[in-house]
Amino acid sequence: MLDERKVASIDELAKRLGKERAVVSHTLQLTLLSPEIIHMALTGTLPPSVNMKSLKAALPPEWETQREFLGIA
Repeated sequence: MLDERKVASIDELAKRLGKERAVVSHTLQLTLLSPEIIHMALTGTLPPSVNMKSLKAALPPEWETQREFLGIA
């Protein structure tokens, strides 16, 4: 909805979805994960130390830095 400009902000999107702004904001942040990290999550190969709390942290935008931040070798 944001990409299609059906809503103007995260606040508006959250209201339309009936969710808290923080939940929507954290969910949107997951879209910035590197494809490799997403693949690892889908195949169950992420290290046990990587969980939703760590994925919801303020992750760096650079994909290689995300790996370092999450401790993925």
